[in-house]
Amino acid sequence: LQDYLETTGLQSTLPESQIWKILLDICKGLEHVHKLNIVHLDIKPANIFIKKSEDGKLVLKIGDFGLARKCPVPPNTGLEGDKVYLAPEVLGDDGYETSADIFSLGLILVEMASNTYLPDTGVYWQDLRKGNITLCENLEHASNELLDLIKKMIDPNPKLRPTATEVMK
Repeated sequence: LQDYLETTGLQSTLPESQIWKILLDICKGLEHVHKLNIVHLDIKPANIFIKKSEDGKLVLKIGDFGLARKCPVPPNTGLEGDKVYLAPEVLGDDGYETSADIFSLGLILVEMASNTYLPDTGVYWQDLRKGNITLCENLEHASNELLDLIKKMIDPNPKLRPTATEVMK
């Protein structure tokens, strides 16, 4: 997905219909992983792979399960994943569950909808961990439906985030 976004998406904003298709494919994979009570912990564009199905359609697959853990991940486990996409609870000492992957996916949506790369430090990075997307530029063309979903997915309270199954509805 990262290569795709770099060659096509970041040249111009992706059509929202394409963003929803990408989201649906990733959520199908996360739904399967999460039903096994596994948290991936490294959801980011570089770990989403695009392949062609037998009928020629593009299908997204989640890869690189090197950081995956059984849930719940106990407190004081340590930092996991790419800092750009880390959920706030992963940064803390309280443990975390599959909702951490939903947060990461929400940040991927912010990148796709805003046509920008997210920071790995600073006020903007901190605001995203608080569920605040007001500093995000280029979101004016995104639908209210997409923006509302992003806000839910990056809610700082992991218990308030939707599951992968709920996102697909």
